[in-house]
Amino acid sequence: MEHVKKRRILFVAILVLSMVLVGISTVSAASRTQDVYLPYDVTVKSGSSAYGFTDGDRWSAIYEKIMGTNGTTKQTIWHSEDGSSYYTVEASRALTGMHTYIYTFKANGKVIYQGENGKMDAAIIAKLYDRKLIKTIYSGTETVKDKTFDGPVEVEQGANITFENCKFNYDLTTYGVSNVSNSTFTDSTAINKGKGITYITDTYFGHLASSSSFYGKTSSIVGVKIKSNRLADATKGMAYTESLNFPDFSYTYYPGSFSPKVTKKMHYDSINVVGNLPTGLVAGSASYDAAAENTVVKISGTPSMGGRDQKFNVNFKEGVSKLDITIPMLINVNAYSVEYKVLGDSPAGFTAPSTVTGIGHGEVVNLNAAPGKIVGKKNGVHGVWEFTGWSTDKDNLEASKTTSLNVMKNTTVYGKWKFTSDKKPSITKPGNKRGPKTGDSNNIGGYLLVLGATSVILAVVAKRRGSWKE
Repeated sequence: MEHVKKRRILFVAILVLSMVLVGISTVSAASRTQDVYLPYDVTVKSGSSAYGFTDGDRWSAIYEKIMGTNGTTKQTIWHSEDGSSYYTVEASRALTGMHTYIYTFKANGKVIYQGENGKMDAAIIAKLYDRKLIKTIYSGTETVKDKTFDGPVEVEQGANITFENCKFNYDLTTYGVSNVSNSTFTDSTAINKGKGITYITDTYFGHLASSSSFYGKTSSIVGVKIKSNRLADATKGMAYTESLNFPDFSYTYYPGSFSPKVTKKMHYDSINVVGNLPTGLVAGSASYDAAAENTVVKISGTPSMGGRDQKFNVNFKEGVSKLDITIPMLINVNAYSVEYKVLGDSPAGFTAPSTVTGIGHGEVVNLNAAPGKIVGKKNGVHGVWEFTGWSTDKDNLEASKTTSLNVMKNTTVYGKWKFTSDKKPSITKPGNKRGPKTGDSNNIGGYLLVLGATSVILAVVAKRRGSWKE
């Protein structure tokens, strides 16, 4: 019987645990992928920098890209007749003259172009795609670590995703919240859409810069490391100054067609704010300090509007390496508030005024007028409520009343209601004085009557006892 009892206890425990676990709702991200296609870059020219020449022959460029000739990277080109189906493009060419080629491009067994180099059909080019990409879409809440994204990444509205030590080779687009740390962006950037916000710490934004000469070819990633994309907080109505510092970066390249490879420190040719800074703030021109090997951009002014996580972008350019990167930035413009609090009891129906927000430093705020007298009850007693007024000193309300404030910080004002009963006290009429109560208010005549009756009974009893003894 003992083992049966133990089994029953174990069964109950398992049942209870199952019920508890079923009742727990875990929050996790839901990620999914979809195929996207990168449109062909019509600005690409024929040839390769490895061979020191370029020309404007677009069909030749497309052919070379497909076939992987002249030092270009072989990539799949896709073609869509209706925008819904994609096919691998087959390319071929035939030499018909001293410098004339006939190019043939097929997709899904059909010829999409055939003609001489130099002849271009814009409608055909518009249907060409460099390659197929995998787009990753995140929703919910999740931490993503040590991942490389070769395709676009999107964080949906309502999602909050943390990216740690990730590599982005295509743009990160955020509609919700992205937290990026210790990561790298190569020829890509973080983009905020709608109400999306991206918080960035210790992350590198770089450009894959290639260079070549008679001596060979080299490539390296150049760019800028962002310690944080959030500027120091500003305050509405208060003068603000912040210096953004961007150190020089090293670039290894060939200065000319027959020059050996060199490594030099580069600074940015231009650093420009893209979009609007908070109203009242301006960005000065980038200033280069050669001794410190540092480029400084000064942001200053007096902001006139508060707001959290106000967004703007900063663009970095450097001509030799062909760096051109835009990075999202954030700034908080804090504002003060005035809160109303009432101490103690209040008359029925009264509510304290709402908190006033968005107040600038040194701004004068007129307080809500103190309410007038209110006829009402307190604990069932009729009377009148009277308000003391507003004060910043809750321990000394009467002597420190004020009707306006010069706001220098978040402030709370206090007030208190006083209640006076309208019940009149009882008044004793002359000639009807009564002595103090001594603990019993019964009539003395009643006591005397009871005492007399008791004496008679006792006398009768005593007489009967005497007759019994005889």
